[in-house]
Amino acid sequence: MKQAKVFIIRPRVLVAEERESYPLNLVAVLSSVENINVEKRVVDIDFLYRQGASFSAICGDLLAEISRIGLPIVGISVNDAALPEALYLAERIKERAKNSRIVLGGPGVYFNSAGIMAEFGHLVDYIVRGEAERTFPALVSGILKGKAGEPVPGVIDFPAVVRMDDYAFPQYDRLPPSLYGTGPGVEYIPVLAGAGCANQCKYCSTSNFWGHKVRYKSVERVVREISFLKSLGVSKVELVHDNLFHDMTYVGRLAGTLMRGGVRVSWACSGRADDFDMAAAPLLARAGCRRIFWGIESGSEKGLRVLNKRLPLESSVRKVRKVSEKYPVHSQLSFIYNFPGDDLESFKRTLELAFRLKSENPGKVQVALNNFLALSGAVFTRNALLKKSRYLIRQMNLGPTFAKRVAGARELFSFFYKPGNITSLGEKFRLTRLNFVLNGFPGTIAVLLRKYGLLDTLRCFQKSEDLEVAVRAMVRRDGDALPGSLTDIFRFEYLGAVPPARPAGKKRTGCWRPRTIQRIYQ
Repeated sequence: MKQAKVFIIRPRVLVAEERESYPLNLVAVLSSVENINVEKRVVDIDFLYRQGASFSAICGDLLAEISRIGLPIVGISVNDAALPEALYLAERIKERAKNSRIVLGGPGVYFNSAGIMAEFGHLVDYIVRGEAERTFPALVSGILKGKAGEPVPGVIDFPAVVRMDDYAFPQYDRLPPSLYGTGPGVEYIPVLAGAGCANQCKYCSTSNFWGHKVRYKSVERVVREISFLKSLGVSKVELVHDNLFHDMTYVGRLAGTLMRGGVRVSWACSGRADDFDMAAAPLLARAGCRRIFWGIESGSEKGLRVLNKRLPLESSVRKVRKVSEKYPVHSQLSFIYNFPGDDLESFKRTLELAFRLKSENPGKVQVALNNFLALSGAVFTRNALLKKSRYLIRQMNLGPTFAKRVAGARELFSFFYKPGNITSLGEKFRLTRLNFVLNGFPGTIAVLLRKYGLLDTLRCFQKSEDLEVAVRAMVRRDGDALPGSLTDIFRFEYLGAVPPARPAGKKRTGCWRPRTIQRIYQ
């Protein structure tokens, strides 16, 4: 029998703003094949590349190793952003090892599996749909026995696992979290608490991916995994679920179990504000909840209707404000712009709400303004492609060969396209810098918004990479001096200067105070 070896790979993510993350999916797949008698290796190309390794060097070493194996089984984890590079790797591997078995899995191939096999079947042997924890080990066993077969050529589809506790226990020690703890952006190590969403937001593919069902691991299983991570020196974990707050009773039981068991960790989670029960907030805070990701998405009721978000905006914002003000919990707020049906008025309301929430509590609120992404499987994407809507290709570092492939098969690479509805706004203004400006200079921006309005403020940052130069040039244009209050706010935010001490017996005038920003919109 030929020597066999299983490779589990994460490609680079070709999106500059994508943050580094611990690859829980690789750990899950590795754990699922642990009992199969075959050598295994995990290769996180994205991590190695972010650590400074040359992509060509990483690929060269990997290809050299694969070419020495008699029967290499290569599993590549794919999301929408990684699909071009996953196919590039498959092509290179097939060139060096024609006897290799290339297996793709993940949300980036789930919805387009038939099309990918039709277009790239000469590079890909199998696509596993659904939960890889079940499909991949079955496929590997079949390949090793020479009995791998499927009803549709190349596509293997298993029903979803009903009990998530049946997943193999994740072997975090095989991919030490301490390695990722040294990288930028990796603060919380993920623990899978469940999956699925019952909502029908048009921009998201989660609900369709999980069949509109919501599932959870048992509280006991989640606590065991957290305890294991603690034994590895981890003190911060993220409870991964598409909407953890769908079942607040479950969340309360989990928080109570952590407290009674003395499992002291800081933890983060994400969910919908309208599902969150404020009565549970004190318990969650005592149990170690320190960060919540809230998907607000739009600052206008019209925008929410277009997105089919069905989120009561005012009450949701009140909850976010209260949680951040009253408890030691940081809030991360997500907003989307440039989606199909978005317009300038909706965008202005979204931006104003984002600035307002940040400026009210700058130390505990982070805001993410996200350009719309055409995710495969999302209603927006399917409708736009069917209607042949005007999509513009994104500028990504794909290389000439794969740039042509993306341009020639937009149904398979929808992620790399953007709708043309308010694209002119994105071309006029450097919107990719909004998150940096918003989170770094909320007080400065709030003053500029009130004095000059949205569009002029955006033009200010388009003209210069240097914020100080941009602000001062904008004020000089109107022949004004930089207002004293703005000078002090700007000095504090941009230069990190400490406000001067108050002379004895005199009132401090014109100096920045922490509560100044909170009063800007009043």
